[in-house]
Amino acid sequence: MCQLGCNALLLQPAGRELQWLETRSVRVSSGPSHFFEVELRNVVRHRDDRLLNALEVSNYLAQVAPVPFHPEFSLGPKISDFLNAHGMSSLPLTINIEGEGQVYRPHRDVVNSSGKLLKMRELETFTTLDRDGNVAAASWILHHDYVGSLSRGTLVNGWRFRSGNLQVGNNSLLEDLFPESRFNGWTIAETHVVDSKIVPNGRRDDYEHSAHYSDLQTRLVPFAREIAHRCRTSSITRNALQKVSGDLERCEEKLAIAAKPRTPSFVCLSLRNEVEAALPGIERVSSKSLFDQPEGEQLRSRVRKLANRLAQFGAADEDVDGLSDFPAPQRGIIRQIIEAIHVIEGETEDADKLVGRILARLRKQRTSKGAR
Repeated sequence: MCQLGCNALLLQPAGRELQWLETRSVRVSSGPSHFFEVELRNVVRHRDDRLLNALEVSNYLAQVAPVPFHPEFSLGPKISDFLNAHGMSSLPLTINIEGEGQVYRPHRDVVNSSGKLLKMRELETFTTLDRDGNVAAASWILHHDYVGSLSRGTLVNGWRFRSGNLQVGNNSLLEDLFPESRFNGWTIAETHVVDSKIVPNGRRDDYEHSAHYSDLQTRLVPFAREIAHRCRTSSITRNALQKVSGDLERCEEKLAIAAKPRTPSFVCLSLRNEVEAALPGIERVSSKSLFDQPEGEQLRSRVRKLANRLAQFGAADEDVDGLSDFPAPQRGIIRQIIEAIHVIEGETEDADKLVGRILARLRKQRTSKGAR
């Protein structure tokens, strides 16, 4: 039993304010020795009813409240140890919501952003000093794949401020630190303010403007620029990978067509020449340090295989074309048509059949004209 009883505050909406109706003491048979309970009655539903939506309340508390990291988040203990080492050793709250279970911070080893799975690859921690050399804030950044702006559904997008392990403002509070504000949406980071001279305002949607607050923001700018650099580098790398991969895929398709037994020899020769012309550029680009990552190594492996296939590819005999019975001026046009058919249709029987029908018709027309 709770020896002193526990106070329960009963509130009821009164216009835009909550009216205090009564306070009563109750005794409980189990539970912690100290807690409080707020009971809302006759709550009027408004619009999307977020206050009465258990999932919305859970998501809000997961971002704002001082709740623990999820046990499956492997970097959670490292972040907690780092924060504890700099004076933020307050015990996290255990919050349970009926229908949703215990509330945890939303960070995970893999974050699903609009169907894209982003792996947390690196944890960066650092402290920011004030003008007197004392720790003003402790920050941590989760570096990931930086493939674009994180969706709101991840609940971790944006660099955020916390005081007393409670979030201050929203996820856009620090977007002005970045060279381009959009890169804030790519970021997963938090700054825990330690300096007592940096105080949240009354609404807790920002801090009271002061020299100390401005100085802290200024000292965070280099880290924001580094994140922006990572974002740009990632974007450049992805675009380059896509281009080289596309060029490589086209070369692979051309060699596959040329390796087909019934592909005309002049088509084989033309396709091989095209691959030979494109391969040095692909090899040069793929060897750059920009591709020093697993995806880049996979691409270089494909380039090596393509070069080996090209080296093993026998020289095509231009004389065995089956077009020697056509006049020389017509051969060039016929070759272009047949080559286009094989490139467009690829490795299909339809391409062979279509080429066969075209040649048969042309020969028939030539024979008819010769008979006349």
